[in-house]
Amino acid sequence: MTGILELRGLSSEAKIGKIILIVSLVLSILAVALVLLAGVLIARMLQGLPGLFIGGLYALAFVKILGIILGFVSLWSTGSGRWQRAGIIALIASIVPPLDLLMLVSGLFFLFSPEVKEEKVKQNGG
Repeated sequence: MTGILELRGLSSEAKIGKIILIVSLVLSILAVALVLLAGVLIARMLQGLPGLFIGGLYALAFVKILGIILGFVSLWSTGSGRWQRAGIIALIASIVPPLDLLMLVSGLFFLFSPEVKEEKVKQNGG
């Protein structure tokens, strides 16, 4: 069991996956902040604009926040040594609209890391 941000003692795949996941989470948080800011600015500047466009921006931000939450759950799973779970959750988080390719790549790195094989051996009692 390692810390969430701990990289010592991990395979190259796990390290790369963790770094990519963290970068993806930071970029996703910035993107949500920009979308929310754009929605507020557009609503203030163009008061006659149909609310559907602004509502769409807010809906997109809400769905992306769900993907970010799943990304943090994946990162937490790596800290508790559950690499297969972390990879699956990262893959699920990557397909939450809009598609997040960095999270997809990190999930694949997690699933193909040697830590998953060690986890399976421990589960099978070997």
